[in-house]
Amino acid sequence: MMRKRIERLIPQAMDELQMLADKNKKIPKVYDSYIAAFGPSVITAGLLMTVMFYEGDDKKRKINQIFWHLLQTEHQTGNTTSLKDYLQKRHTDPAVRACLLDIAVACKLAVRTFELDKEKDE
Repeated sequence: MMRKRIERLIPQAMDELQMLADKNKKIPKVYDSYIAAFGPSVITAGLLMTVMFYEGDDKKRKINQIFWHLLQTEHQTGNTTSLKDYLQKRHTDPAVRACLLDIAVACKLAVRTFELDKEKDE
């Protein structure tokens, strides 16, 4: 199930990652690091704490926005407007946690299709 979900999410993640790309379709390398660090941070600090930490920085908040858009395609999120607000009520739901970890994997795989700009950290 998870592998199929990740495979289904990769094209959607590629579309979402376009918002981070510049006119040359390069993504600042720092975003690759933020995406790669999300999963381990969830494992060590917890889902809600990780999302709250990412909310505290403008660049990391963009990752939360991408994850939020992808989560909305996988779960009924009601009329909640952000990942942070949604997780304040649902952060203990194992299905939501598993889905967000799959989203992180899909984004990590999708970011490989972009050229990374090592010099530009936006």
